[in-house]
Amino acid sequence: MRRLVLMVCLVIGGGVILPQTAHADTLQVRPLLYKETLSKGEAKRGAIDIANGSQDKEEYALSVRLFRQVGDDGSLEFYDRPDVTDGILLDVTSIELNPKDAARITFTVDGSKLPQGDVFAVILVTTKHTTAPDSIVPAAQVGTLLVLQNGQPGPRTAQIDTLSIPQIQTGDKVTGTVTVKNPASMKQTTGFFPQMKVSIEPWGATTQFEGPLVYAGRARTFDFSVPSSQFGVYKMTVSANGSTESRYVFLMTGKWQVIAPLLGVALLGLIIVTVLGVRLYRKKHHGRR
Repeated sequence: MRRLVLMVCLVIGGGVILPQTAHADTLQVRPLLYKETLSKGEAKRGAIDIANGSQDKEEYALSVRLFRQVGDDGSLEFYDRPDVTDGILLDVTSIELNPKDAARITFTVDGSKLPQGDVFAVILVTTKHTTAPDSIVPAAQVGTLLVLQNGQPGPRTAQIDTLSIPQIQTGDKVTGTVTVKNPASMKQTTGFFPQMKVSIEPWGATTQFEGPLVYAGRARTFDFSVPSSQFGVYKMTVSANGSTESRYVFLMTGKWQVIAPLLGVALLGLIIVTVLGVRLYRKKHHGRR
């Protein structure tokens, strides 16, 4: 989830927000991600919070667009489809906030007006300025991504394309990198957050988490970690919506980072003492002869 939030900030910051710093730094919108599931024909209410962190009174315009993932790095493209966005109704389309003021804006998602399946939209908040034409005042644009499941969702099949796990690991966690692909046709408007499971076998921990949004025909690469306190060779298994890959790794993690070296020193000392004892024994008995 942290990666998705970071992706939202980067994409909106680089692709949607105009080149500016001051206004973008002071306009805040929460949440960055809104997820909802609708039954057939169901309507639900949602809300976003807008905060003006500047020292000036600001007016903001609100609008709804759709988005799709256009790259395997999580890049998004925003576009207009009024026949779809009519199903996402904002209570207000503009608001004025005093310095350091905030407001909650509510909206309705209407399943009867949205296409069946997965719907990906964004509520954009844009600063409005009424300055003279010859002055250049940068505008900020920040948004909340809406990931909606309206009725029967699209396919949720995942495919692990690559799995990279260092073969020797120390520390308190076992880490790795996985690439998960959504093999659905790119012509489909569908995507999902893969349900990830990472386990260490035998006698190891199992971690479950939600991966980043993977749009149809796209792949996402992300890191993962599992708490670990083991010593020896273990099998690590990573699964995404049923797709599974495994790797064997040597672990010296957690408390074993201290215990294993001590045992090694103790074993080495025992070997040395044993060898010296055998030599002394042989020397003593050989001398008697």
